[in-house]
Amino acid sequence: MTLAVTSGVDCDGDGVTDADEIAAGTDPNDACSYNVADITVSVTSTVDCDGDGVTDADEIADGTDPNDACDYDQGSITVPVTSTVDCDGDGVTDADEINGPDGDPSTPDGTNPNDPCDYNVSQITVAVTSTVDCDGDGVTDADEIADGTDPNDPCDLNVGSITVAQSGDYLSADCDGDGVTNGDELTSGTDPNDPCDYDASQQDVSVTSPGCKVLIVMVTVFQTVPN
Repeated sequence: MTLAVTSGVDCDGDGVTDADEIAAGTDPNDACSYNVADITVSVTSTVDCDGDGVTDADEIADGTDPNDACDYDQGSITVPVTSTVDCDGDGVTDADEINGPDGDPSTPDGTNPNDPCDYNVSQITVAVTSTVDCDGDGVTDADEIADGTDPNDPCDLNVGSITVAQSGDYLSADCDGDGVTNGDELTSGTDPNDPCDYDASQQDVSVTSPGCKVLIVMVTVFQTVPN
């Protein structure tokens, strides 16, 4: 004889009664085995099934998905992040971004896991999948990491790797120090990497280059005077 489960207990605290778990085929003794749609009682477990640093109870309350490590409210993080996902594609896992060097998500030493331009290059451990160009030099951060140039320095780039429009910090910078911004040089057709190629009338920032060396060739002319 098989008897129906009629108790309304929730032994694993996942918010789904044991009766409903058995009917749904999930494990009534595993707080991470449940269907969110089956939740009918308060979630009392303190587990974080997707490892995003937010307990399932808080995710249910927030309306985020407790099974999606990239769907969470950063303000609800209360436990260390254990997932290895990189939600913003900057090459740094969310765990490393949120926990920071001290491993504590509650201290302000981390970076923003949802901002592909906020990261520490030294913490990159997975492939960079974002297509952003944070310093505006025309080379995506992914390509800069591959090239070994600084994705946060608009003047450190491999010109051959430019694949997107140059913008922002790059256009306002003066990489060759000739007193003319890169943006003005591109507009006038001069070389923003050559301190000797510029339109003097466009100089509107401080000149920082050591100047151009001019080679003066002295030509001596010998004249033969008849006796």
